Amino acid sequence: MSAKNIVEILEIESLINKLFIDVCNYQFVALQGPSGSGKTNSILPELSRKLSQDGIRVVYISADEEQQVTQLYAFEHLLNIQKYEKKQTEKQRRGIGKLIDGLSPVKFMAGLLDIVPTESIEAELMLDEHLTEKEVSILTLLNNLCSVQKCVLVIDHFAWLDRTSLKLLKYIFSLNKHKHLQLLDELVVLAILTDEHLALSLEKDISQLINQSILHKTNLPSTDKINKILKYYNPEASLSAKDTNIVYQFSKGHLEVLKIIASLLKNSDNINHLFKAGSECLLEKIYLLSINKSARDISVNLLRKLGEISFLGDKFSKKQISCLLGHEGEQLTDYELQVASDLGIIEKYDTTHYLFTHEFHKNSLSSFVEKNNQEIHRKVSDCLKRLLPSCYRLRAYHLQKAGEHEKAAVMLVHGAIQLLSNKQSPLSHLNEFEAELLKNESKLCLIAIFTKAYEYFHTNRFREVILELEGLGIDVAYTLMAERDYLIALAYIEMHNKESFQLANKLVSRWSTLDTNHELELWSKLTLLRIQSLVLNGEISRAKIEESNLSQKLKRLQPIDSRLIEYLHIQNRKATSLKISEIAERNIKVALDYFFASSPPRYRENIFEAYKTLVNYTAVLINLGNFKEASKYCNQAFKYIKDNSQFKFQRNDILANNYVISSFKSGKLSIKDACDSQKKVTLSKHCNNDNHIQRSNYIGFLIIQGSTDKAWLEINSLKTEIHEKRIDESYITYNLFNNIMILNLITNKMTGFEAYYNKTISIVKGSQWPAETVILKRLNHIYSKRQQLIGKDYYQIESEVSQIDKSSMWLFYGNPVTLCELQFWASS
Repeated sequence: MSAKNIVEILEIESLINKLFIDVCNYQFVALQGPSGSGKTNSILPELSRKLSQDGIRVVYISADEEQQVTQLYAFEHLLNIQKYEKKQTEKQRRGIGKLIDGLSPVKFMAGLLDIVPTESIEAELMLDEHLTEKEVSILTLLNNLCSVQKCVLVIDHFAWLDRTSLKLLKYIFSLNKHKHLQLLDELVVLAILTDEHLALSLEKDISQLINQSILHKTNLPSTDKINKILKYYNPEASLSAKDTNIVYQFSKGHLEVLKIIASLLKNSDNINHLFKAGSECLLEKIYLLSINKSARDISVNLLRKLGEISFLGDKFSKKQISCLLGHEGEQLTDYELQVASDLGIIEKYDTTHYLFTHEFHKNSLSSFVEKNNQEIHRKVSDCLKRLLPSCYRLRAYHLQKAGEHEKAAVMLVHGAIQLLSNKQSPLSHLNEFEAELLKNESKLCLIAIFTKAYEYFHTNRFREVILELEGLGIDVAYTLMAERDYLIALAYIEMHNKESFQLANKLVSRWSTLDTNHELELWSKLTLLRIQSLVLNGEISRAKIEESNLSQKLKRLQPIDSRLIEYLHIQNRKATSLKISEIAERNIKVALDYFFASSPPRYRENIFEAYKTLVNYTAVLINLGNFKEASKYCNQAFKYIKDNSQFKFQRNDILANNYVISSFKSGKLSIKDACDSQKKVTLSKHCNNDNHIQRSNYIGFLIIQGSTDKAWLEINSLKTEIHEKRIDESYITYNLFNNIMILNLITNKMTGFEAYYNKTISIVKGSQWPAETVILKRLNHIYSKRQQLIGKDYYQIESEVSQIDKSSMWLFYGNPVTLCELQFWASS
């Protein structure tokens, strides 16, 4: 039967016609009614058919009660399905027809197939610091949808939307949208509201937003329609007035309940017989009869398992099922999944996820769980800790439901720190219930302390970071102490001296066993920092061991947590300082593609890591002698700085140095211009106070230019400063000694050449650098040819050295210097 039959039975044609008129004339329309009144499965299909016939595109997304604290959860589906649709282009064209055929609207995403985001618009929107990367992707997609035809965005379970989604909708409705988003005026939002949800929503301003809509209401069908509805779902069903009344008293007219009852009725069945167990047991009995009368025990277990799974939310994966149910005997088998699917309780969402077809099933199944609700919420929280450890607000939600208010508040503080690390304000993301919980558990003061500390960090006031955080007492949760040590260690590393590197390593080493308590997000980022501190302390062998352990652990976990996946790619970038250039280039390209070539790109989600990835890649390309390509990526990085106001206090001297090198070597800069540019880099206010590497590079350019007197003056000044500040970083000393050695060779001072050759060799042999073999080969080659090279200029020496190894082509700026850049940029 077609969808119109049920519409006629329910007598809702006039409601659908009114909805159609308002959707065609207003931007925000709402349909409200009790659960089971036919909003999604009866009214929406018919309305969509009418809209499609009128040339209007319909796109469906849905919020989820268990995901109310997950930012942009409903809109995330929009992006995910767009990606999925693109992959299916050659296999199948999908569209509104699927909805007309009566399938659940969650199975379709009409018209997304050919919608490709416009890069120019997206780039313009990126300049708005008030919009996140994900928001830009969503707005661009919706704008492009409207560029083809008028579009209706249906948002089911509207009351479960999170605050960020509501903010995005307000932006869409506002008159002050970005000039490139004016097509969004053609976007109509149809909110589907369930009465029972509104009272439980975590966002109290939902009602305020709904007041701005054109509101339509629907109700459950009355008693006189029950027989017709049952007959619609089962033509053989025929009930007496008394039986009809019994069904109505139990179902209250809920269409999903009536559908199940209809599937069990035959002419010979008597309602009294079917309902003889009493109404309080009816639902279980209906499910048991539906599944298989001969397999009662399995069926009861299945209901209980599905009941526990329902606490995960509308959508769930096999991994989540396995983690939640625990013991092998409790696992949900493929057969049971198929049974639940055949019954229409769940349906397949994608290759790894399933979805409850209606909230009626999800809510009803929870009543079959023998454990109390708090215990299940605690299990879900533990499951999230293992599979989605960085989803702190979601973990807090379930801990609060489990009665663990103190732990829930701690998770909210972690969520706040996560936002602070990327320069976002945490308090603006909290809903009223979360803010109240933090206040009751006295945790707002902790957020204030971390807010101040990150403010200091982002403005390069590193000692103030340490002073701000050192006051945290022992009464603070150990995971927050780990967060404290992480930020202090970051501050120590940014101070750039041997002692601070050692202090950083000592701090992060305290947390090496966090993974044993399944604190994987914290453990991963602390381990990444430990790798960096070991490299900066010259402990390359230990750094390699840590890098290997982290890589193996993350790959073995096959994480579904986007944050852990990001750490895996960051680890790829950091490991470039531990590998030879060819391998480093491959590793870092993977990280670069992760941030910039994904769809949607992720570089606004972690702008600093994305920037450092670009800088590292330019250094590796220089190492490989690919100077033109390095120059291109330098320009991309400079544009990235310009487009992001968050970089106001960010160092960019390493990037500027790489740009000078690559531009000079690819012929874009003369030696004089390169030398002048390098001098500006060295004196730049954005250059760290301990800018010895940049000064060494400037000395190198002076040597190339033939300004030997100036070079000696700079060398003596730098030597004095290194001695006075007691700087003993091997890579800084290497650069200085290497320059002195070459300058002695050029100026025919062989005693000095011999002395600094031996000193340089000694440093390299004790360095554990990945490029150690190549560097030693280069130094030994220069030494063996010293008699022929005496008095030669830079270019003649480089020509001789470049015969050894491609990576030695750049005499002063080859592996060692670039290595130190990689070491420095292997940061947070």
